[in-house]
Amino acid sequence: MDEKKFAIARDYLNRSLSVYQKIVGSTHLFAARVKAGLAEAFLGEHDIPKARTLVAEALTTERQALGGQHCEYARLLMLAGKVEETGHQSKVADEYYRQALKIYRQSFADGHPERNRAEQNYARFVKSLRK
Repeated sequence: MDEKKFAIARDYLNRSLSVYQKIVGSTHLFAARVKAGLAEAFLGEHDIPKARTLVAEALTTERQALGGQHCEYARLLMLAGKVEETGHQSKVADEYYRQALKIYRQSFADGHPERNRAEQNYARFVKSLRK
């Protein structure tokens, strides 16, 4: 996806976030999900600081709402890992990826698509560190 499409997505997500913040508040789970989407849009535009901030806010909200062992929280940890990896913070990325994998391994059986994606992503990440 080109950066123009990320900018369009970002604009729509900002509008959605504004609506959710007015209706349910900025620390509601719905707002956290939109912040995660916004983080992905900023990541696509290579704006790591904004992506990092949004992911951190979403992680706090989701952890409070769902607990630290929920598979939705693990998905957000994977996004946090991707943000840090893209920002060349390999140690931090590794921590996020490992936390997510631990949750996936506890939540899903071998062969589950979510778990498989996380395992493959982590294997790709580790391989990239060896280069």
